[in-house]
Amino acid sequence: MRHSRSLARIALTALALIAWASAGAVAQGSPRALVYCPVGLDTGGCDNIVAALGASGTGFTGGVDRGWDGTSGTVDLASADLSVYAVIVVPSLADGAAGRPYDRLRSATVAARFKAVISGRQAIWSGTPDLGTATAAEKTLLIQSLVAWAASGSGTGLVGLLDGSDSTARRYDWVTGISTLAVMADSTPGSYASVRPLTATGAAIAVPGGRALAYGNMAAFGVHAAGGSSEDVADSATGMPVLVTTSGAAPAAAPAPTGLRALVYCPAADAGGCDNIVAALTGAGTPFVGGADRGFDGTGGTVDLRTADLSGYGVFVVPSLADGADGQPYAALRDPVVAGRLKAALGGPVAVWSGTPDLGASSRTQKNILITNLAKWAA
Repeated sequence: MRHSRSLARIALTALALIAWASAGAVAQGSPRALVYCPVGLDTGGCDNIVAALGASGTGFTGGVDRGWDGTSGTVDLASADLSVYAVIVVPSLADGAAGRPYDRLRSATVAARFKAVISGRQAIWSGTPDLGTATAAEKTLLIQSLVAWAASGSGTGLVGLLDGSDSTARRYDWVTGISTLAVMADSTPGSYASVRPLTATGAAIAVPGGRALAYGNMAAFGVHAAGGSSEDVADSATGMPVLVTTSGAAPAAAPAPTGLRALVYCPAADAGGCDNIVAALTGAGTPFVGGADRGFDGTGGTVDLRTADLSGYGVFVVPSLADGADGQPYAALRDPVVAGRLKAALGGPVAVWSGTPDLGASSRTQKNILITNLAKWAA
């Protein structure tokens, strides 16, 4: 096929076939980083992180982008392809009377798009290595160490720095909306000049290359792990945790690499077209030797579109359907998480066929040929 393992889309009055590239393929080949940069509110930390990650030898050969709303040279977080980034970094910020820089991360659209791609290593450091000019070399090394660790896992990683918001109860409330990391803020005042690793992960981050980092106000306040996360570094004197991490969610296993595969959208309430498409694509002589799976919510033998690894499929097919008084079969495709995951994966040709070759028993052979030819073109 011309677009090997590249997801394209075709629709037939809604028979849609979509072929995609594996999310993260670009990030792995030429690593890129994305730094959250609230333009007009607080960009100081963002600028310092971009400088640290853009330095020679950091490994981000694909570049470091600023993410916000598309203005002032930033990437628009509501529409850009986020799957190309190896890691996303959120600077130390603070919501308060002067502004609410975290609010864009809390917006439904942006949060869902981030959550759809952030599946790799994730870390929260309770400190501000992105602020100030004193001990700049140590701060830069800490930023680079945190980001290198997060970017080296499977899937897009996340690094977040100190949330110093006025409301203790709201600190880090944006984290669970964009990732699988669970963290709780500690409001106990404290500034720590040296830390000690509690785990191998903590040592890898806080003692990069065997060099134990230490400088004034290296960390502050504290963070606690929740929901399967790990406390990995603590203040040397008080034992207050200052680093929480997770290795990320384990995605559903990708389909076995036995040949080209198709995924067919199959809403439980209207599966007639889906069944005919599966039959057409798995017939003798089709190129889909790896088979065709049904995709929906994980029930009834379907693949869960909210969590499954979509990278093993060469084409995604949406049958002809109709929203109306009897039901809303397209609703799952409008779900922000599902839509975000599919949009992040789309990379191949798209076609829409205004017809219903997936319905009816008459002329079934000719209809199957049309469906198969559309899918072959897309894949």
